Amino acid sequence: MKGLCISILAGGQSSRMGQDKGLTEWAGKCLIQHIIDAARPLSNHIHIIANDAAYARLGWPVISDQYPGTGPAGGIATALLHSPFETNLILSCDIPRIDTGTLQFIVATHKPGISVPIVNGQWQPLVAVYDHSIFHGWMMLLQKGERALHQMIRQLPHQEVDMRSYPHYHEMAFQNMNTPEELRQAGA
Repeated sequence: MKGLCISILAGGQSSRMGQDKGLTEWAGKCLIQHIIDAARPLSNHIHIIANDAAYARLGWPVISDQYPGTGPAGGIATALLHSPFETNLILSCDIPRIDTGTLQFIVATHKPGISVPIVNGQWQPLVAVYDHSIFHGWMMLLQKGERALHQMIRQLPHQEVDMRSYPHYHEMAFQNMNTPEELRQAGA
């Protein structure tokens, strides 16, 4: 998709996984590679937000988190800061069942501001579209000490994307894998 930047956040502590989550293998490849494979048909402008140089082996630019200690909110700010496009698909590195069709639907239904998928009544802010135009407002909230994504999004132009309206919807596409036990339960 022209004019779309895809940023995959892989800068977390991975404390529950016991190793770098994005580089943890599942179903024959590392978790982040599953996300790259699903996102790649949408744009060839992909970058990884991470502080671990090991991600460079995947062949995509790795950008260090510019706002350390601020969690995913800082990762989103870093992604927007380095994006050359208005439209940005932000993804976490731990959702290996996400698929291209689901991502295309989210991007296609995007309206200006932030488009947040809703799954079983829950927002999915790390599988969402963020316009670069919200960057200034996002940074103001970050500088005020706000870190909760839901609270930040509520204070900026946004819309919910009800995933039940996607004909091929399956909630497992949004399943996070945070522990070795969750990986085992998910099987391959």
